[in-house]
Amino acid sequence: MPGFINYRGDDECFKGASYASLIGAGFSSFSPRMDAKYSPLKRNRINGPFVFSAKEFVQKKKQASIEVLHDECLFEIFRRLAGRKEKSSCALVSKKWLMLLSSIQSKESIKVVPGEKASEEIEDEGYLTRCLKGRKATDNRLAAIAVGIASAGGLGKLSIRGNNTVRGVSNVGLAAIGRGCPSLKVLSAWDVSTIGDQGLTEIANGCHKLEKLDLIRCPLVSDRALFAIAENCRDLTTLTIESCPRIGDGGLQAIARGCPFLHTIMIKDCPLVGDQGISSLVSSSQYTLVKVKLQNLNITEISAAVIGHSGINVTDLALIGLQCVSERGFCVMGMAHGLQKLESLTVSSCPGLTDRALETIGKGSPNLKNLSLHKCSLISDNGLVSYTKSSFSIKSIQLHECNEISQYGVLAAISNCGSKLRAVSLVKCMGIKDIVLEAHRLTPSKSLKSLSIRDCPGFGSNILAVVGWLCPQLEDIDISGHSGVTDAGFLSVVENCQAGLMKVNLSGCVNITDSSVTSLARLHSGMLQYLNLGGCSKVTDESLAAIALHCYGLEDLDVSKCAITDLAIASLCCERMPELLNLYLSGCSQITDKCMPFLAKLGESLISLNLQDCKSLSGRMVELLAEKLCECEVGLQKPVVAATFSSSKRRGASFLIRAEQTESPRADVTGRRETLVLGTIGTCVSLFNPTSAACNTVAAESKKAGYMGVTDKKDGYEFLYPFGWQEVSVEGLDKVVKDVIEPLESASVTLIATTKQDIRDLGPPKEIAEALINKVLSPPSEKTKLIDATEREVDGKAYYTLEFVAQAPNYTRHALAAICIGNGKFYTFTTGANQRRWEKMKDKLHTVVDSFKIFEIQEGAILPPSMN
Repeated sequence: MPGFINYRGDDECFKGASYASLIGAGFSSFSPRMDAKYSPLKRNRINGPFVFSAKEFVQKKKQASIEVLHDECLFEIFRRLAGRKEKSSCALVSKKWLMLLSSIQSKESIKVVPGEKASEEIEDEGYLTRCLKGRKATDNRLAAIAVGIASAGGLGKLSIRGNNTVRGVSNVGLAAIGRGCPSLKVLSAWDVSTIGDQGLTEIANGCHKLEKLDLIRCPLVSDRALFAIAENCRDLTTLTIESCPRIGDGGLQAIARGCPFLHTIMIKDCPLVGDQGISSLVSSSQYTLVKVKLQNLNITEISAAVIGHSGINVTDLALIGLQCVSERGFCVMGMAHGLQKLESLTVSSCPGLTDRALETIGKGSPNLKNLSLHKCSLISDNGLVSYTKSSFSIKSIQLHECNEISQYGVLAAISNCGSKLRAVSLVKCMGIKDIVLEAHRLTPSKSLKSLSIRDCPGFGSNILAVVGWLCPQLEDIDISGHSGVTDAGFLSVVENCQAGLMKVNLSGCVNITDSSVTSLARLHSGMLQYLNLGGCSKVTDESLAAIALHCYGLEDLDVSKCAITDLAIASLCCERMPELLNLYLSGCSQITDKCMPFLAKLGESLISLNLQDCKSLSGRMVELLAEKLCECEVGLQKPVVAATFSSSKRRGASFLIRAEQTESPRADVTGRRETLVLGTIGTCVSLFNPTSAACNTVAAESKKAGYMGVTDKKDGYEFLYPFGWQEVSVEGLDKVVKDVIEPLESASVTLIATTKQDIRDLGPPKEIAEALINKVLSPPSEKTKLIDATEREVDGKAYYTLEFVAQAPNYTRHALAAICIGNGKFYTFTTGANQRRWEKMKDKLHTVVDSFKIFEIQEGAILPPSMN
């Protein structure tokens, strides 16, 4: 560097060119404002032999190249670049230039014109998020982010997950981020084994706005990195450390001293962390700390006591795998009365939690609403009942693998909570036994809405019958995987439930039959939204017929591995189920190719359709179904072959259609058989296309799936409408079709005689639209708002398309309209839906309004023009 700075032009800067030529040809190309001066009279030195010409000197040997400049020279050039745009351009030249640019700190940059700020430079606010995973996690990518991203608003969040096994992220990459991204607020490093204290120290020195730090499985990071974070990042609020064996109490104590605004700490699997580190973190942040999670740490009752005393603002506490915390520690934590704001408590695999400790915590935490106990082998019925008696605000109880708790404790807890408890979940509780209980000693719960009992082998119909009487306000019940549940127990729930069941999961209950399902459909038809009967092998077509008839609000239906046939699919298709979005039929071996037309109709409105392992469906028929449902994500299996197609409509939804594709024993004989199959499909489809002779209207199947066609040859117009709408008669309107369930979903045609020849003769689209929606298309009592008015041309005829909203006192209608002039008539075609269903219906309604078209009336015509 001294040689470069004191250069006078007599010495060689690099072979093949002089410093003056570098200044003239190199510096000026990087920045037009470069304030560089040199003597114009200094003679350039030529190092190699040359041939004299009247016009030029011709260099014979080596050509000049900026690549031969030393790093110090490039550094001096790069630090004088005017703005980030120029820096980004230079970074694209080579990796060497990229790494040099990323090594320049903001304080090292030199403004070429003092007092002037580069025009492209904007303030870094940290708007952007970047995530590097696996092979993409390299130092080069981090350097590119550091150099180029600030001009777009600055890096706010950086997540590094995994590592490139060849050129992974190291301290060099983190140092580049620290120097170039001062706006960084969130840094997450997962499974990055090559970063250490040096890289995080650079982050701390350059990113003073850091608020959240996640270090998960970073074995080289030690307390030294936390010292730097504590010294430079006072705004840190969230700290997560997991499986970092070199981090101990010293680093956590430094964080406690330097970061007074912590509100979330999560420490897991750090063997050097003990009572000193945890106690310091909790006590120093007692006024801001809200969430604490401690897992598999060598802490004792000292830390538990500090949490109980200093956790005055803690609302979420999770203690997992704390083998050294004794019963005394949990009791002291409850008796300290510091957890007054605690709302959620999770305790897992802690041998110190006993019945007495749980009762003490209940008394010391008056606002505790959610209790979750996992593998607490010393908690029995007495502890659970005592806790529910002493708790004032409990709303949810989750018990996982608490084998000392029996049905007596669970039912007594539900009864004790009265009007407080809203949800109970039991998973793998082996103490539950299916025995007859005396229910008259219990008080029915007025508040329990959700009950989930899964994988408890002893659970059966006797307990379920008591639950049905004890919980009359149930809305959500999950008793999946219990072969001991029969119709007798489940019917008690169905018949005693007063609120109306909304979600029911009976998957794996092999002894549930049609009796339970038909009663459920009949008694809870208006409320049921989710029903899972997967694996209920005794459920047949009778159940599906009842569901199709009564459950018009059902959204999700799973009948996988049930004993249903093609008749069940036909039942679902024939009845109106407008809300059904997800249908799962996997493993239904009795479904054959005959149901394909019905599946095609159902698929038009579904989001998800699963036909995996339906062995009686042939591959050819599934391919035809896939062609008809062109927006589906189709997977054909032979035995397993996946093909994916993206969906661009219907809220980005996708269909999953999988079938077992088998070779026919007579694959060569296809002509006549295929013709018969296709003929059967055509016959079945024709059943869904009724015709109407009223008003000389012919209704035929549209070329567009899911729509019916209307052609009025007398008045000269045609349009499409969604399958399922019905024609009604309304005075003053030439044609009206509407949905019988959603009355605001309709389409209508109005005709008015006119002498005009073209709609454009009346004025521009917006002017006509304002007049129509205010005076014709909406009554005076409704508030209207025009959203859009456009012009389109079809077959030489001009149409105006309008979109507007009409707000009535008790509803809001989102409508579309098409207007045009022809045949001496002014045509007004209107369609729309309730505003709450607009997102679901807008694609269909745009198809409807775009399909409206007029044609010239031909006297004596026999057949109307075909629909386009």
